[in-house]
Amino acid sequence: HRIIAKELKHYVRPNDVDVPYSEEGEVPEGLFRIVTYASASNRSEGINAEAKRFGYLKAKHGFHAINGGGNDGLMRSDADGVIQYRQEEREARPADVVVNALTSIQCVDTIESEGEYPHADRKERHPTIFHRMDNLQKNDAEVFLGGGAGTLQEFYATCMDRLRTGRIENRPLILVNQIIKSGDEAFRVWDKLISTLPKGA
Repeated sequence: HRIIAKELKHYVRPNDVDVPYSEEGEVPEGLFRIVTYASASNRSEGINAEAKRFGYLKAKHGFHAINGGGNDGLMRSDADGVIQYRQEEREARPADVVVNALTSIQCVDTIESEGEYPHADRKERHPTIFHRMDNLQKNDAEVFLGGGAGTLQEFYATCMDRLRTGRIENRPLILVNQIIKSGDEAFRVWDKLISTLPKGA
């Protein structure tokens, strides 16, 4: 109790703020939904180019692209790829553009820290990070690009959802083990996470 009492001197209880849910925009129904989890801060040129290419291909093949809506890093690159495909197709074949969709799912805290991507067809703004994660689970496939603590939180959230609720069966989950360069060193972003997973996972 002495340790707790000592630490409490520095603790400030957060204020609970009642923030309403808001949304805007619409997307076509029935499209295959791919949610992409990724960093909103990583500016590494190589992996951002990969994220943009992935967004481009999702749009090209008529998917509903969903991500956390950040206006920087891999999240923005992923969304920019969707927008780039649309612009190119409208110029080349204005009467024959593939139907696709882009949704950003945010909460108050992530909008403050990451900004909000401005060009999504649909924007959801949830009161808390937990509401946000729950709604990101409404998808048909999950892809994890490079990320940090937030992306790890989302990975373990979907693992718990799969183990405990029983509502997800055989839904694809893909870890894209991208190479990140830091100075003279290079490493694969998910190597340590993969080493903790049970065999056959």
